[in-house]
Amino acid sequence: MSYMLVTLKEDRSYWRTASYGLFGLIMVLPIVTYIYLNFTSAPPETLNRAQEILINFRIPHHASIASWLDSTAIVKILLIFTGLYLVRNNRIFLILLVPMLVSASLTALQFILDSNTLALIFPWRISTLIVPLCSAIILAKLISVFYQRYPEIFQRHLKSIEILSAALIILLMAAGLIRIMIEFNIKSSLPEREMMEFVSQNYEPGEIYFVPKKMQDFRLATGVPVYGDFKSIPYNPEDVLEWRRRIKIIEEFYRKPDCESFNILIDSEDLDSFVVPTSSSMPACERVSPVYKDDHYWIYTAVNAQ
Repeated sequence: MSYMLVTLKEDRSYWRTASYGLFGLIMVLPIVTYIYLNFTSAPPETLNRAQEILINFRIPHHASIASWLDSTAIVKILLIFTGLYLVRNNRIFLILLVPMLVSASLTALQFILDSNTLALIFPWRISTLIVPLCSAIILAKLISVFYQRYPEIFQRHLKSIEILSAALIILLMAAGLIRIMIEFNIKSSLPEREMMEFVSQNYEPGEIYFVPKKMQDFRLATGVPVYGDFKSIPYNPEDVLEWRRRIKIIEEFYRKPDCESFNILIDSEDLDSFVVPTSSSMPACERVSPVYKDDHYWIYTAVNAQ
C-alpha cells in the first residue's frame, strides 16, 4: 500500500510538472505563431539569402559555431559537465540534463545539416541558463566540502564569513554601477556628441540622415531616422536584403566621399542630409552644402532640400 501511495504521489508530481510545461507552451504559442507566419513566408531564395546574411555577415558570433566555439566556450562546456556530475544523484540533475541534451542534439544537427534555420534558433544559447546554474553548483560543492573538512573553522568564523559574503555582494553591485557610469561617461565624451546635439536641435520632419554604419547611437541620441546602421537590423527576409544593400552603399560612400557619390544618393536614394568625417578629403560639390562643421564631422544637406 505504501509503495502504491508513493508511486501515486510521484505520478502526480510528474503530471504537475508536465502541466506547468504545457501552460508555458500555451503562453508563448501566440508569439511563436506570429514569428512563423511573418518571418518564414518569403520565397525560399529570399529566405535563404536573408538567413545567410544574418549568419555570416551580421551575427556570426551568435549564429555560427565556427565563430563562437573558442576556448571560452570549451570552459563553459566543462563547467556544465562538472555541474551535472556533482548533482548526478539529485533531482536537479534531470532539470539540467534534459535542456542540455536537447541543446547539444540540435547543435550537432545544425553542424551536420548546416541548417540556416537551426543556426538562427540558437539552440546553444540555453547555456546562458545552464552555465550560471552549474557554476553555482560547483561553488556550493566546494564550500560544502570545505565545511565538512573544517567545520570548526566555519563555526568559529561564521559571523566573519557572513560579513565578507555581504561585502562581496555589495562590492560586485558597486562594480556594476561603476561600469555603467564609466560607459555613460565614455558615450558622453564621444567625438560625435556635439554633432548629434546639433542634429537633435535642428532636425526638420521628413529628413533622413546618412551616417557611418557604426554610428549606432545616432538615432537614440538625436531621435532622427537614419538611412541604415550596422547595429539595428530587421528580421523580415525582404527587409534584411534591403538592409544589406544599404550597408553596402554606406560602406562604398565612406571609402571616399565625392560629388558623384552625393549625386547618386540624392537621386537614387532620395537622401538630403549627410554626416561626413572631417578626416575625409571633401571637394566642393554643387548639389550639397555644409551646414555644420566641428573638429570631427561635417553635416551636408542637399541644396534643393534647404
